[in-house]
This record gives sequence, C-alpha cells and structure tokens, in this order.
Amino acid sequence: MSSSPMCGRPTPVEQALADLGIRHKLIPVGTPQQNDKVERSHRTLDEECLNSRAFRKPRPRAFAIKRWVTFYNFQRPHSALHWHTPLQTLRSFQEYQRVTHVS
Repeated sequence: MSSSPMCGRPTPVEQALADLGIRHKLIPVGTPQQNDKVERSHRTLDEECLNSRAFRKPRPRAFAIKRWVTFYNFQRPHSALHWHTPLQTLRSFQEYQRVTHVS
C-alpha cells in the first residue's frame, strides 16, 4: 500500500481501498489529460448545474450536486454511450440487468 506523500502514512481513503483490495493509482500532479473522463464530468457538472446559480451555503450546493448526479446517471443520455444513460448501459450487461440504483 502506498502512503500519502504529505504525511508518510496511508490516508483513511487509501486504507479503506487497501482493506477492500482495491488498487489506488494516482496520476502525476498537473496532468488533467490523464484523467480526462473525470475532468469531462466535472466540466459538465459545472456547465449544467453549478454555473447557472449562486449558492450562499454549502448544503443547498451539495443537494443540487446530488440531484444532478442522479439525473446524470439515470436520465441524461450520453453521446459517448450511443445516447443511452449510464444505467441503460450498465443494464446491457447480463449480470447487471436487475440494477435499479447505485449506492
């Protein structure tokens, strides 16, 4: 298991991932092109949810993000998924056909 470069020991997230047997791979700092899918989803979140409103407190912003992420995954068609939603794409795999939500 790797340790956080800032404190020399695993962070709680790193420890939880290690406990689950999940490999945590970091990209170099300042290389967003290596993280393009996440960067694109953040851009879409900004464009479709956050840029059009001003939030004065964190709770309404967090609620808006939660609602938007649900919409993004369950109702919004994606061009990269041949205009299907992520849920529809997930259900196209036999072992996931009964999925109705993701925690």
